[in-house]
Amino acid sequence: LSVTGGIPPNKEVMEHLTARQASLEQRYRHWIALIAAAPAAEAATPDPQLYFQEQLHDVQRTLERLAAARGLAVPEQLGFPKELPPSDTVPRLLIQLSLIKEAAALIFEQGVAAVTSFKIEDPQPVVRPEGAEPFLIRLPVRVRVNASLPQLMKVLGVIQRAAPLIDVLAVRIAPAEASVGAAGAATDS
Repeated sequence: LSVTGGIPPNKEVMEHLTARQASLEQRYRHWIALIAAAPAAEAATPDPQLYFQEQLHDVQRTLERLAAARGLAVPEQLGFPKELPPSDTVPRLLIQLSLIKEAAALIFEQGVAAVTSFKIEDPQPVVRPEGAEPFLIRLPVRVRVNASLPQLMKVLGVIQRAAPLIDVLAVRIAPAEASVGAAGAATDS
């Protein structure tokens, strides 16, 4: 600081800069907690692939319980590969698996007619306007739901309030089949 002709270094300046840095780090952690799911530390276990398989089976059992409690069919597909994933993709897949579990709970609570499938997609970097390195990576999960329009609106409302942030990229609505007689919606998020 003294080289630039600014404030001479002393104890008060150091305390001010330390407090400022702590404040900025706290705000950074707050915003990261709102927009990102924490990577699972368990993925660093000796066998992350086996840990992923265990978590996948746990989520499948959770979905079965949620569906059975409401008298609905279990989603046909979760969209994960049948074979063991590469170790370097396990943290991303664990986050997407966590997102499926959270989204399913939110969706089932809104009384939808059915959650037919989930499908994971490849990560998408969120491009910054100045073309710099992406700061955020989107981990898309496609959800297919049969619901009435009021139920779909409730689902979108609870997803909007969810933390960490769940970003709905697109909603595609299709009419229910004539034999069903009730309104339906297919939701891609």
